[in-house]
Amino acid sequence: MIILYIDDVIYEAKYEVRTDTTISFYELIHTCRKMLFREKNQEEQLVVYEKYSHMECDVDVSLSTLFIQNGMSFYVL
Repeated sequence: MIILYIDDVIYEAKYEVRTDTTISFYELIHTCRKMLFREKNQEEQLVVYEKYSHMECDVDVSLSTLFIQNGMSFYVL
């Protein structure tokens, strides 16, 4: 389990998430949005960037594949 910090620019929300590294950003972001905003899981394109290096992350592969580590910060557009 790791903790991630995510700024969701579209929904103007901040998430502190404890998650397993087998999940993808796509699954993670939609789960967070669904819990906070009770919306249906929409088919929308997500763009995720590491907050400090501004490197784009592939949203369809697992966090472990991206070498995401505990305490990292991201933002979603």
